[in-house]
Amino acid sequence: MTAILWNNWNILFALLFHVCIATPPPLHPIGGYHDANPIDERIKEVSKFALMRLSDDETVPYNNRLRIVDSTQVGVSILKAQKQVVAGMNYRLTLEITEGGECVGAFDVEIYDHFGDISISHWGKEYLCKEAAEMKQKAAEDED
Repeated sequence: MTAILWNNWNILFALLFHVCIATPPPLHPIGGYHDANPIDERIKEVSKFALMRLSDDETVPYNNRLRIVDSTQVGVSILKAQKQVVAGMNYRLTLEITEGGECVGAFDVEIYDHFGDISISHWGKEYLCKEAAEMKQKAAEDED
């Protein structure tokens, strides 16, 4: 009987060791930001929200060349996307703005989506078109 109990304890110890010690940590910290798919529909929606706010938000710190006048010619490309689960969802995006197919600039933005109630948390760094092109090229290389 002692041998059976000893054998069961060894199995339990080995199992606990495997679960607690040998299991690798998650790829991203729990509760932290992690990479998101730029073609995700919700990310597209919040990026369009940021684009709309770009022209009407007086707190936008960017150069006036990013303030679009003709919205029928404007496009947005998501260069980088991250998300964080909170009471809702936080998004960190790097967006490139085009007008008539030509880059006019890019910027970082943090967006909070509280179950459909979307707001800009922070307008981040502004990038030149050359920097945006480099980001696109790096992303394409990383996919290969």
